[in-house]
Amino acid sequence: MAAPVLDGDALAAVRHRGSHLQIIAAAGSGKTEVVSQRVADLLADGIPPRAIVAFTFTERAAAELRLRIGDRAEDRLGPAIRDQLGGLFVGTIHAYCFRLLQTQVPRYETYDVLDDHRLTAFLAREANNLDLRRLDEKGRLFGSIARFLQAVDVVENELLDADAMPEPCRSVLVDYLATLERYRLLTYGQQGVSGGRGTGARPGLPGRECAAPPSHRRRVPGCQPCAGAADQAALAPLGW
Repeated sequence: MAAPVLDGDALAAVRHRGSHLQIIAAAGSGKTEVVSQRVADLLADGIPPRAIVAFTFTERAAAELRLRIGDRAEDRLGPAIRDQLGGLFVGTIHAYCFRLLQTQVPRYETYDVLDDHRLTAFLAREANNLDLRRLDEKGRLFGSIARFLQAVDVVENELLDADAMPEPCRSVLVDYLATLERYRLLTYGQQGVSGGRGTGARPGLPGRECAAPPSHRRRVPGCQPCAGAADQAALAPLGW
């Protein structure tokens, strides 16, 4: 099937070079086609496949994009280009970060990743050991899990120091991280932060400073690290 002929903003996006580019478009508007043709255009400019990373939200979208890129690259550069596309990464940011960790940090070679469903099941199983129910005023299991995960997102996104959190949340978070380490598990949030740093250090462990820009910083009551104003609302129900 021949590639659609792009024009206007879509063509400009394909040919843009030299600076960051943000594309905002509705579902079904042709974003996948634009990205596919842009990657093919970069390859035609001599950019090596290993220097191109194409992130998608889901693995299903990644599979479609990977096929489309192969087709568009072959249209531009001939069938031989398909043999060179092995170094091109197309997938979710979580998968990319996990691959980065496993190739750059030897200890992560044997780790497994918990998706959202498996993480909830893991917390339900470990709830008594972590004493999670104390984080919910009614002592509900899944209520406490939901609140805990909401706050953990803030800690990971803001790179906060777990050891600086007020009790009882400090002990719950530290025990949670230690339990993940014992079972050699990573969450999506942790692999994203660790992979982004390229260090393999587990985010949220004691001794880590907040990396949020000063313009986004607000003091969390009773806590030395900082978080954005919207994040305080997530932390407040747990006393963070």
